[in-house]
Amino acid sequence: MAWITDSLRGAIETVGRLNPFSRSGLSASTALPGIFTHQLAIAAYMASGMMKKVISIPAEDRVREWRDWQADAKVIEAIEKEENRLGLIAKVQEAETLRGIGGGALIIITAGDHSSELKPEQIGKGGIVAINVVSRWQITGKDWIKDLASPRYGEPEMWEMQGDQGSAVPIHPSRVICFRGARLPAGSAIADDEAFWGDSRLLRVFTEVQRSDDTQAWFAALVKKAKLLRIGIPDLDSREPEQLNKRIEVIALGESSLNATVYRSSGGADDAGETITDYQVTWAGIPAMMDAFDQRVSAVSDIPFTRLTGRSPAGMNATGQHDMDNWNKAVVAGQKLETRPCLEQLDPFVIRSAGADPEKVTWKFAPLSVPSEKEEADTFNVTMDAVTKLQATGSIPNEAFAKGVQNLLSEREYIPGLDQALAEIPEAERFGLNPDDDGTDPSAIQSEGGDPASAGGGLNVPVRRTANDAATAFFADAQPRPLYVQRKLLNAAPLIAWAKANGFKSTLPAEDMHVTVLYSKTAVDPMKMGEGWTGDENGHVRVKPGGPRAIERLGESAVVLLFASYEIEGRHHGMVEAGGSHDFDSYQPHVTLSYEVPEGFDLEAIKPYAGALEFGPELFEPLDLDWKRKVVEDGGAQNSDRPFDDANPYRWGRGRRGGQFKAGPGGGGSASDYVARAIANPQPQKQRPVGKVTASTARLVKQRTGIDIDGKELRLDHSGIGHAWKEHGPSGKVRGAKPITQGDLLRGIQNLNRATSISQGTARGRSGPRFEATYVTRRGTMKVIYETNAKAVYAMNMWWVR
Repeated sequence: MAWITDSLRGAIETVGRLNPFSRSGLSASTALPGIFTHQLAIAAYMASGMMKKVISIPAEDRVREWRDWQADAKVIEAIEKEENRLGLIAKVQEAETLRGIGGGALIIITAGDHSSELKPEQIGKGGIVAINVVSRWQITGKDWIKDLASPRYGEPEMWEMQGDQGSAVPIHPSRVICFRGARLPAGSAIADDEAFWGDSRLLRVFTEVQRSDDTQAWFAALVKKAKLLRIGIPDLDSREPEQLNKRIEVIALGESSLNATVYRSSGGADDAGETITDYQVTWAGIPAMMDAFDQRVSAVSDIPFTRLTGRSPAGMNATGQHDMDNWNKAVVAGQKLETRPCLEQLDPFVIRSAGADPEKVTWKFAPLSVPSEKEEADTFNVTMDAVTKLQATGSIPNEAFAKGVQNLLSEREYIPGLDQALAEIPEAERFGLNPDDDGTDPSAIQSEGGDPASAGGGLNVPVRRTANDAATAFFADAQPRPLYVQRKLLNAAPLIAWAKANGFKSTLPAEDMHVTVLYSKTAVDPMKMGEGWTGDENGHVRVKPGGPRAIERLGESAVVLLFASYEIEGRHHGMVEAGGSHDFDSYQPHVTLSYEVPEGFDLEAIKPYAGALEFGPELFEPLDLDWKRKVVEDGGAQNSDRPFDDANPYRWGRGRRGGQFKAGPGGGGSASDYVARAIANPQPQKQRPVGKVTASTARLVKQRTGIDIDGKELRLDHSGIGHAWKEHGPSGKVRGAKPITQGDLLRGIQNLNRATSISQGTARGRSGPRFEATYVTRRGTMKVIYETNAKAVYAMNMWWVR
């Protein structure tokens, strides 16, 4: 009896496992083997759509955005080309999928014997024939290392794989990159290969996925059952089978032909008649129950429910962003702990196969979620404001501060290629030191002039000056003189970016933006103006974001940002009461944006800039009534990282635009004087040195033309200037859209270090090869032909192009 009972129980349990409607739940709770065989693992993966998603989603997201390389542009191009040739991204994704099923590996295929050790230095350009993917069940480890002192403890001495002829092919471990599962607890009583490959993701989620799939199957069966008809026939058990079949056929015929149910109704109290009803199912709560099983799968697999099911987040104002942020963190952790170690084992071979040096190349995984342009701009603005405030405290030495800011810009990739550009600059210049220090007190450096908007513009005016004579005399005797007081705008970058976004073609340079505190034509003793009582310990004044703002035209051509500031207005009125004058109808604090906004520009359509305004300490200067002539605005060069033209173009000598040349042939004089003499008397072989070619420019010329100008001087050439003036000046054969001017000649010569493109010249010059450079400025596009000799580079011709 016991045997019969046990046999019956076993039979019922067996049938119960096969029955989708089994109420015992045996099929969902049956103990699984601790280790899946190859067949079971693949069958479980292929048979369930939910299982495929649970395994493939992590593998897909780890390689979805791939990685960003840090190296020279040509090296990056070569590496990416090699990755595409080898199909590396798809193969890493496949290996990651196999990791989830039980384990996989990449095998590096090269020419020669695969049983020998492979070292990176053995790989030449194109040395990798292929990289192939295999599962853990296709390769077998031999001679597992048991020595605890070995760094390869628990790994095989050699791998074997079945070859074409059925023979075992040995493969050295250096050629196999294994994608393994989570490590099993030490001491697990399992085989060496099972311990090596670790725990699979599939085994971890199998039970929950099976329950979810069973729930879906039960629901599908219930839906099918709900379409059944319930037919009640009186005296069913006493009727003949043939009679009963005919009656059922009539009912079915009515359903299919007439789209109606035909049956015999009740004939009275003693005749119940036939009854036909639908199978009733209560659907309430079923979707929630099905979701509960899927949510359990989500919890065990650590994949957000919205990502796993592809559904929108539930609940009011729910965006699902929190779930995706958590998921991205999980993906990044997987990339760091599992994917990156595998790639770092592979990369030395791939990079050398691309013809590059692995020691000079770094990389990181690309961000999984890319911020919008607005988010990037907001982050940059907040970061730069914080940097400006930190610098203003003076708590960090300048050199250390410069290093920190450069590292910040490089790591966050705000300026692409910054590392390479900085590497070409001498360290003293890179970190803001002055190797040619002439002993000048830095505190004496002030802006040129006293314009409400210009300080320091103009081709022949220094951008910054060192205690010029007028300022020195002014502060030495403090005699009453016309006075100008200003505060520099310290965070002009976001304001300029706002102006660009709102259609301004040009603005004042960042260093020239300021607020005028006093513009007094009446002579005044500066000492009587006293000291401002507002601002922080550094004398800075901050205008908070928001508040009343307006964009208006002032005077003949200025467009300004008006704002309210009690501190600045109060200081202005205090200076007027102390003897200063204000030669306008009223005073309103403002920052001048531009003097070149066309009359038809609709200022009323622009929403005023509402960001914070950070102003530096008060600067006292003699009033310059000729300030407006010196205004030079930035206008949008294509070769600049700035939103407008670079405010710091190439300078002669000690940082001066159009300043004095060094001693040499042709005598002294300013740049303008030299160009004028060359136009009047173009003498061959007369040249004037003006500076050195930068390393970055020499490198670009070398790459584009093969001409080596590294370390050579940039020179003016009498005959070249004379020829350009004759051919393309006001009275010459104008090739471009407009004739070239004397000022154009001067600017064109100095612009080699700012070229947007460089190409091989069409002919060889008298003394050496020639090349062409193009500059794009707000005034147009200029073409300049340079000729080289053993010591120098000089301009031979230039013109504006159409």
